[in-house]
Amino acid sequence: MTTWRDSVREASFKGVPFFFDTDDLPIGRRLQTHRYPQRDRPYSEDMGRVAREFNIRAFVGGPDCFEQRDVLLRAVNEEGAGQLVHPYYGTMRVKAGVGSVSHDRRNGGVVDFDLNFIEDDDQEFPAETVNTGQVLEMGAEDYLSASLTQFEQAMALIKTGQIGIESILDSATAVFTTLYETVRPIADAFRSAQNLAYLVMNAPSRIPAQIQAAFGGYVTAFDGFQSSCSDAAGKCSAVQSLDGVPSPQGTQAKAVHAALVDLAQNVILVDVVRDVAAMPIVTPPASPTGAPSVDVQVVAPMAYPEVPTSDDIVGVIDVVTDQLWEQALQAPYEQFEAIADIRRQVENHLQAVARQGVRLQYHGATQVQPALVLSYELYGTAARAAEIVERNKISHPGFLPVTPIQVAAK
Repeated sequence: MTTWRDSVREASFKGVPFFFDTDDLPIGRRLQTHRYPQRDRPYSEDMGRVAREFNIRAFVGGPDCFEQRDVLLRAVNEEGAGQLVHPYYGTMRVKAGVGSVSHDRRNGGVVDFDLNFIEDDDQEFPAETVNTGQVLEMGAEDYLSASLTQFEQAMALIKTGQIGIESILDSATAVFTTLYETVRPIADAFRSAQNLAYLVMNAPSRIPAQIQAAFGGYVTAFDGFQSSCSDAAGKCSAVQSLDGVPSPQGTQAKAVHAALVDLAQNVILVDVVRDVAAMPIVTPPASPTGAPSVDVQVVAPMAYPEVPTSDDIVGVIDVVTDQLWEQALQAPYEQFEAIADIRRQVENHLQAVARQGVRLQYHGATQVQPALVLSYELYGTAARAAEIVERNKISHPGFLPVTPIQVAAK
């Protein structure tokens, strides 16, 4: 049976926790009383609901009480609204008003606060924002065009008539296999490694048109942040692996090999950029103030939208931008500019995604428990049990180990 104690939440402001003691909240309506001569009864004009102004008596304590005090002071003194988690009223958006902090020699290790929070008006003036995802999509098209142009210019300088098709078949096979594993629609456009080798040797001018048509024939679908991060990292590894493909003998054959490998690497990176552009910038939902019991949620889980983890997104920024930089270093000037632009756009978009994400933290369990239970304890919903299991590579979701595991902060 759920009691009121199960609904009490840990108090915090802008993510900074504190211990809650007492509070008071004015209630009712704001009335302006008008009194008139020769009338016994006044007229009360309703001016609207009284502002929700929370006066909270709180404290921080422990060996590091001064450090805790300073962190809470910074949060309270910082300009702008923030999220207040009230033990009894739940989560709300407020601004910090005038309060006070006090020390008492008789209460060593404890710092007392009188905190004042006033509900915030969420209405804001319209502001122009840049759709970084759309900018990145357009940048990917420019990057692809520059890469295809570079391939055409490189092949125009090669005397393919002096090369036997068998000399580049191994290179074409390695490129086709990698494309098949990473960007399947592009590989399908060439049907086989033998056909790709034939086009490179006899009709290289047809390759850019086929790649352009293949990219235009499918839309990159967003399949979750964890999946997108994993795909981006895997494709960047595939780009690196192409550097290890053995080069054939002969000057002209080596030039064909270099042009083909460079094209494949750029094509894969264009697809990575498209994956990144598909990542939405989401606003984390407010934590639920109440939830059904875990037994109920096992049968009917609560819906919970996926929110990115800032640590994962920052990791993808490093992987993708580093790989783009490596590609830029071996590109001619015209293509270097296109890669440098797309690299900057990738970083801008992923930083915007990461700013709306949540941080990772370590959770240490005192006993073996199912992932469903831990998810319910941390987030008020059992729907995020799979997230905990996948992130920590748990072998069985019913038995979480008694060791620190990584979980999202909220």
